[in-house]
Amino acid sequence: MRTVRDEFAGEPPMVRLTGMAHAFRRWSLAHPREFALMFGGVREECDSSGFAALFLEELSGPTDLLVLAWSRVFGLLALEVFGHVRWDSEPLFARELDLLTEALGSRP
Repeated sequence: MRTVRDEFAGEPPMVRLTGMAHAFRRWSLAHPREFALMFGGVREECDSSGFAALFLEELSGPTDLLVLAWSRVFGLLALEVFGHVRWDSEPLFARELDLLTEALGSRP
């Protein structure tokens, strides 16, 4: 994630955020067991805060809005990785990112 963030270093925050979210999705789908180990257990078992922290570093604003943004990206991804979505969800993920970046980009 840091590598992807650095690749988009000169881009606007929403472009960096979208690039990072797509990279996170690619990694998660390619490594479902690691995803489950990091995000599928009890919080005390594994520190998965690094992923969320990198995501949230790209944004600034009220904490509740930032947590909502992370939960929307993570929620869709978790549904997909854990097999609850049985269709090509790339268009849904991309659309959700579009809606999210529009909302975050237009916030006061």
